[in-house]
Amino acid sequence: MDGRWSLDALYKGYDDPAFSADAERMKALNAEYDAFSNNLSCGEPKEILKQALAMQEELLALMTRLYSFAGLRAAADARDEESAAWSGRLLLLTATLPLRMPACASLSPCCRIWTH
Repeated sequence: MDGRWSLDALYKGYDDPAFSADAERMKALNAEYDAFSNNLSCGEPKEILKQALAMQEELLALMTRLYSFAGLRAAADARDEESAAWSGRLLLLTATLPLRMPACASLSPCCRIWTH
């Protein structure tokens, strides 16, 4: 053992296919959620909210797992340029995550229940 903790429970490395798949899924889900929240219609509020919460839950899980891996790798070695780059990329992506229903009340009277 070289004195470092193992992050294998998260990912084996940045070249791990699971890391790449999760990063791509997060990017795609972020875009899907953005489109979803910007195109609300007067559907069944309960179903719209259920769908939004499911997407948010998946986004949060992916964000936590990816950012934890990159952050822990960077914390273990501040000279790790790959971890610094991934931390920056993930920070930019997560900074734009729509983790609440933007302008929901103005898009549909059916959605006003979420803001009151």
